[in-house]
Amino acid sequence: MSKQDKKKLIDEMLEKQIDPMALKKERKYKEIDPAFMFYPNDFLGLVADLNDYEVGQFIKLMCYQFQQGHLSEKLISLKFNGTLSDDVKSKLSKDGSDNLYLPYLDRRIFERMHYVTSRQENGKKNKHKQGQMKEHMLKLLENEDETESRN
Repeated sequence: MSKQDKKKLIDEMLEKQIDPMALKKERKYKEIDPAFMFYPNDFLGLVADLNDYEVGQFIKLMCYQFQQGHLSEKLISLKFNGTLSDDVKSKLSKDGSDNLYLPYLDRRIFERMHYVTSRQENGKKNKHKQGQMKEHMLKLLENEDETESRN
């Protein structure tokens, strides 16, 4: 899949406001990664207008969304004792179910899901090469062990 096709697919998922956790529940994706790509420059741009307390809320919000998917207003109120800052709220979007989410995080999750899926597909296509790769890796490990034993 070309970069343009990948971008188009991710943009379509974002436009439809699809919750990544919903895809997992529908079993379209076996697992969601235990982490997401964190780009410091993007993050600093997103929180440039927030004070330190609000940055903490933003980070927690990212973590909750990553673990649970799009969040209801009730759940957000419970998690933040009803005091989520207006500036942090302004960074959220509503999906078709009136749940709140950070579009930036959804984009990162979808990009990672697409990448993992493409790697799995490539792995299936190249099963005949697995034996070759294994031998190659063993040679590298043998060389590393030999270097360690000499020292």
